[in-house]
Amino acid sequence: MVSDREIEHYRQTGYLVVPDVLDADILARLRGALDTLVADAASVSSHTDVYDLEPGHTPAAPKVRRIKLPHTHTPVFWELANYRPMVAILEQLLGPSGVRLQSSKINLKAPHYGSPVEWHQDWAFYPHTNDDMLAVGVMLDDAFLENGPLLVVPGSHKGPTWDHHSNGYFCGAMDPTRKDVDFESAIPLTGKAGSMSFHHVRMVHGSEPAVAFRLWPPVAIGAPLLAGWLATLLSGDPVELGRWRIPLGWALVLLFVGWNGWSLWLFRRHETGLLPGQATHTIIEEGTYRLSRNPLYVGLLGLYLGLALLAPTFWGLVLFPAAVLLVLWGAIRPEERFLHERFGAPYDDYTRRVRRWL
Repeated sequence: MVSDREIEHYRQTGYLVVPDVLDADILARLRGALDTLVADAASVSSHTDVYDLEPGHTPAAPKVRRIKLPHTHTPVFWELANYRPMVAILEQLLGPSGVRLQSSKINLKAPHYGSPVEWHQDWAFYPHTNDDMLAVGVMLDDAFLENGPLLVVPGSHKGPTWDHHSNGYFCGAMDPTRKDVDFESAIPLTGKAGSMSFHHVRMVHGSEPAVAFRLWPPVAIGAPLLAGWLATLLSGDPVELGRWRIPLGWALVLLFVGWNGWSLWLFRRHETGLLPGQATHTIIEEGTYRLSRNPLYVGLLGLYLGLALLAPTFWGLVLFPAAVLLVLWGAIRPEERFLHERFGAPYDDYTRRVRRWL
């Protein structure tokens, strides 16, 4: 069930995300059935009535983009279509006159080959005399920024049905260069596995490709430090660091607490996403973000140096450049690509004014 406030949010914006709709049992069975369907794609070499395949698909390495009408051939997905907690939400959003299932599909976004979905409105594919219709997105896996979640343009459901033709032929996509709507205002619909999104049939939506790889920053920074500490433990340090390391080490730790605390407070103040699975609404340009585009990572690297000095571990200090490169390659670069796609020119202008580090 959803609240009156959530229903009003749906009516005004055209979308709603509801966490934890699926219980653990049906979620596990849905994921197991999907794994079987993907594995069975090894038996086909081209598109079928069940499978839309990604470029590069082979029987030895199945690459599935879409599974068509799963409720008609896989029993657990018919069970999902009748899942009472979901139907109850639909009745609240659509009214008490009843809910009818029109169609179903499973879109997959695998790393390295998850294709984007071009901007479009579902209404262009199946117009009715009554537009009190919506699409339900069932998150069988965690939907994070990195794996190309659904992007929606809030409020676009109140506008017209836009042209989905190219050179006089229906192509099922809007031309983004025409700027029919403010595509840069699109927000990602993210959530944990078992959550559901609901968006209006006229909502302009699409998705980006899945990010091939992203390294969790604490791992990128912690792994070299741990390796250095183990090297010191096993073979000793060739250089004595002296007692100066203690006040400097503690100063860096305290600087990390203040610097990163300030940066985290700014995230909270602007109510924008920090972790995967949280929506990014704005570019923060004040406080620590006037000095660095990545103050949290700068702070974590400062903490690395402080801990290496306090340990002490000479080899940890030697491996510090490895931590910098891992953060740059595994976290910063993927985030920069996402922010460029998410905000466009305003983010590009920000990168020209503020350095990546300091």
